[in-house]
Amino acid sequence: MTLPRQVVAGRTYLTSRRCTQRQHLLRPDARVEQIYLYCLAEACERYKITLHGFIAMSNHQHLLVRDNLGNYPEFFAHFHKMIAKALNAHWGRWENLWATEQPNAVYLVEAQDRFDKLIYVLCNPVADNLVERVAEWPGASSFGQHLRGTTRTIKRPRGFFRKTARCRKR
Repeated sequence: MTLPRQVVAGRTYLTSRRCTQRQHLLRPDARVEQIYLYCLAEACERYKITLHGFIAMSNHQHLLVRDNLGNYPEFFAHFHKMIAKALNAHWGRWENLWATEQPNAVYLVEAQDRFDKLIYVLCNPVADNLVERVAEWPGASSFGQHLRGTTRTIKRPRGFFRKTARCRKR
């Protein structure tokens, strides 16, 4: 039996999760990207998570997050649930979107570890020989914001989400 994960406020994690059967359910297109970004932004706001970097590959995702309040399990449960519901509605699917194994979460102790993993996350499409340059990846990624030093405002996607929905304060 494995030891339970420690949940401690202020820690930074590299997390990964695969789509079920390694299907390309996060494949890059404008609608999938908008759904992914909205679900991620809403979950980060709701749970006060600092998002340092992310990439949605076609069949898996990587996030680099700081758990400010010690609630990253709740953050991931909410984020993964909402993106699964929204993308299943988009794709006309009814079964699970995510693989059944637990999401991988690695605590990054040192600043150099965090920097190295940010580079790993952003360069993932190049390392997998999908594109020659990071900027060429057409899917959801934080690369552009890192390059420009900016933030993004994500519009609520049409269809699955209510027009008047607001984040509940936790």
